[in-house]
Amino acid sequence: MKKQPARVAVLLIGNEILTGKVQDQNGFEAAKQLRKAGIVLCEIRAVCDKEDDIIYNVRDLTKRNQYIITSGGLGPTHDDVTIRSLALAINDNVIFFPDMLEKLKIGYGKRFTPAVEKMAYLPSRAQIIMTKKIEWPLIKIDNIFLLPGIPQLFKKKLKGVCDILAGQRVYIEELFLDIDEAQIAEQLSLINNKYEKVEIGSYPVWGNPQYRLKLTFESVELNDIQNAVNEFKEKFPENIFIKM
Repeated sequence: MKKQPARVAVLLIGNEILTGKVQDQNGFEAAKQLRKAGIVLCEIRAVCDKEDDIIYNVRDLTKRNQYIITSGGLGPTHDDVTIRSLALAINDNVIFFPDMLEKLKIGYGKRFTPAVEKMAYLPSRAQIIMTKKIEWPLIKIDNIFLLPGIPQLFKKKLKGVCDILAGQRVYIEELFLDIDEAQIAEQLSLINNKYEKVEIGSYPVWGNPQYRLKLTFESVELNDIQNAVNEFKEKFPENIFIKM
């Protein structure tokens, strides 16, 4: 029996996102990586650094999804309340993890301060996961993965989550066209009907001097994508396809 893909929600935590001080990158990165790993991203939410709001959303998302990935609120500063809020949401207690403290001391090196020690306190059911692909510990509590808000670190740790939850790989091919969507709609529909295992997306772009339309071909069957793309390209002159 084929394994069903994992269903995941992403919870972005931070006042800076909701006040426009920082433009979110982690939700977009999660959508890309999870899709390629064969993991279904069901929803993305953003919530401020308030205990009650985090507790409500964690509980609600847990009811609706197999797994949750959080982003942000894990640092040593005063407004990083994710750990405490998460423990309350799952009816757990925060305890001191000596192993985590040692990893923090090694990771921070000369930058280690007493404030960093706060990050060694985690819900008692926390698992500290280390792999060859992850330079920093990945923290998992029940069905919740806790990731940092810094985009570069989030991206690295997300790869570890994808390795754990990976389903059947999804292949993606992109085409960039210097033509309007209406001019290719009929042929694209025929290709879409012929290759049922290929999901085709059509996205017009305004104000881009390089191309006017982006097409995506996605499937777990690489041969089907290649055949669909080749058949589509045969229907149009080469000069409408832009190399990116």
